[in-house]
Amino acid sequence: MSTSIDVSGEIDAPLIPEKKESIMASWSNIALTGNVRDVLNAQREKIRPWSEFAEQKEFFAPAGLQEWTKRAIKNVSHYQSNYIIVFLVLMTYCVLTSPLLLIALAVSGIGSYTVSKHEGQNLQIAGKEVPSKYRYGLVGLVSAPLLFIAGAGAALFWTLGATATIIGGHASFRKAPETPDPFAQEV
Repeated sequence: MSTSIDVSGEIDAPLIPEKKESIMASWSNIALTGNVRDVLNAQREKIRPWSEFAEQKEFFAPAGLQEWTKRAIKNVSHYQSNYIIVFLVLMTYCVLTSPLLLIALAVSGIGSYTVSKHEGQNLQIAGKEVPSKYRYGLVGLVSAPLLFIAGAGAALFWTLGATATIIGGHASFRKAPETPDPFAQEV
């Protein structure tokens, strides 16, 4: 017994119009959404006082591995915003103390800003139009060797290493903050 079903017909798919302009490359499209702004405000509110962060009486070696683990986890979550500030300060220090790196970052930033400023305008080279994505590629090609020569990678990894050492030392040796037990009852 054979059954035959007719499935012939035409399906008209809607055409998706092509956009000529790249939305990725426009500086005007960069805006803080509500969620990002909320996260930044929440992190700003979580910054602990620096006198509490660096209080010397609270630093001592943990008794064992279990205490060290609990202490590190609590301290990292409690002082997270302070650790972010430590990273940013170290990165700023690293950039400002390296004039060549500062120049390379300025050239890269100015190049990207210039390309984004002339987003809708046509650029003709040798009679051919150059789209903005290739202009950004040119900025990247010029910036990459400059950043390499300036030691941007070394600066970044030095900053990450120094930050990890500071955070690891602080989180390991600072007494964990007292958190009230929500299930504790007074008798």
